[in-house]
Amino acid sequence: MPTDEVLKERASNDQGMRLPELSVLISYAKSTLKGDLITSDVPDDHYIDRHLERLFPSVLVERFKGEMYEHRLKREIVSTQVANDLVDHMGIVFVRRLMDSTGAGRADIARAYIVARDSFNLPGLWAQIEALDNQVPNRIQYSMMLDLMRLIRRATRWFLRQHLGLSTQDTIEYFAPRLAQLQEGIGELLSGEELSAWNTRRDELLEAGVPDTLASTVAASSSLYAGPVLFKRRA
Repeated sequence: MPTDEVLKERASNDQGMRLPELSVLISYAKSTLKGDLITSDVPDDHYIDRHLERLFPSVLVERFKGEMYEHRLKREIVSTQVANDLVDHMGIVFVRRLMDSTGAGRADIARAYIVARDSFNLPGLWAQIEALDNQVPNRIQYSMMLDLMRLIRRATRWFLRQHLGLSTQDTIEYFAPRLAQLQEGIGELLSGEELSAWNTRRDELLEAGVPDTLASTVAASSSLYAGPVLFKRRA
């Protein structure tokens, strides 16, 4: 890893970390998060432990699902899968920044991230963006990923600060269908500057070859953040 002096020199020349250096930081971020998850109750969550299935081929999941959940390293595998997913999609400083700004621990942040991720169906949206490889410019795909990253960053913070009294699964099952309905009709709900910004961004994505539904959802990402607030259950 570069010394402080080297980093200062690079900064003065508008240069940053090299790819091998970033790889080391990514590994450290994943390892640290995994360590905290293993010592928490996150791997035992009956919704989150489904990450176990990501490690195995679908044919094995279908035939040996029961045995799989009795694997002696189940907690370690689940923790690894969650850590990999979070760091791969949100970057190496996401957890640290939330810890500093909220005082929450890594395990609680990871749980809130999963709630936000699945409530907004991010895996489905990510898959649609990745399926556009060689069909739209790379910069368009990257910009869409950044839009969704901002949405989930804000949503994770919101869920982290709420005390909804629901399990992870119940929380997602409550918010996901409502947020999906909001995404489908977002264009009819916006007005003023938000509507203008949505139309501009949506047109940009459509012109680049992004499918209509995906373009509409990504273009509305800055407004969709308000969804959980609208649908929060009142005590």
